[in-house]
Amino acid sequence: MQNPITATPRRLTLRSVSLCYEAFIRNKHPTYVVRLKLSFEEFRCWFQKETIVDALFELFSSGIAKAHEIAGDWRQFSAHCSWTKINARLNCLRAFSRALDREGVIDWRLATPTNSMKPQVSAALDARHGQCAPLESIVKIRKSLAKDRRVIGARDRAIFALLSEVMLAAPEVHRLTLGDIDLANGRIRVKRRVGVRGAYHELPLSPPVITDLSNWMRHNPGGPNDPMFIWIDQDGWCAPNRPSLRVATMAEIIRSRCAKARVAPVKPHHLRNAGVRLAAQTCAREMIPKAAGMALTRVINGKIFNDHFHLVPKSAQQRLARLLSQQIRR
Repeated sequence: MQNPITATPRRLTLRSVSLCYEAFIRNKHPTYVVRLKLSFEEFRCWFQKETIVDALFELFSSGIAKAHEIAGDWRQFSAHCSWTKINARLNCLRAFSRALDREGVIDWRLATPTNSMKPQVSAALDARHGQCAPLESIVKIRKSLAKDRRVIGARDRAIFALLSEVMLAAPEVHRLTLGDIDLANGRIRVKRRVGVRGAYHELPLSPPVITDLSNWMRHNPGGPNDPMFIWIDQDGWCAPNRPSLRVATMAEIIRSRCAKARVAPVKPHHLRNAGVRLAAQTCAREMIPKAAGMALTRVINGKIFNDHFHLVPKSAQQRLARLLSQQIRR
């Protein structure tokens, strides 16, 4: 029987990478195959490609120097994990590079990282941007919420929009009052911390978020100092004292909505982290200034935005190169 890899032309093409990937995961222990696919899937999501094979082809077709740079960016982005886990994540790429080298598809291999290559990331960045919800899960939860036409559905849609799209933390959502929402101007005022007078952020609201908030506020009339989100039962009944929704209750709401959407359970801060990651990717892809993304997400450390420079369009890089040459040669 002819080897499906050696039968292909010995050059780097999408088909040769695809055949090599199929042979790479074949005849391995099922447990090891699951770990490999999880690592490859994490890399695909981070690299913003449609399939695992597309991500691997883009990585190894970029050349040895660029491939090591991309792998280093992924290692830095995975800095919330222990060094052992980060090294294990890179094992899948290194092992696949060896498989490509053995089959003559490429003539180099990814190097093994040393202790000097360990990422240096602050503890604050580790805690705030560690785990995040998959974008596919967020989309499924949003679609499930859209089908709920009850009053409680309007409230949960507004909470979900603030957590995932405005990137608020659960305590910040808990402290919101009706006076903090300015639907006319599309702004929201977020208190920085309890006990500091006049300390707040003003953030913009997108039209879909404004729609979700206005739909809920029609069912929650009150004064500017009344809580934005209150406890209600399944039928929309609220206690006379209008109790504010607690942070723990928000976590239970998100968990129950995940179960209805049939996705893995996520926590409120996972939704915010997913929004921050998507904002960083969008800034790089659309050439939006990093300062604008940091102001919107309220992320002080720009590390997470620097981890997505590989998404900057090549056309934008070429345009910058031409502008630099014009200024130097004028």
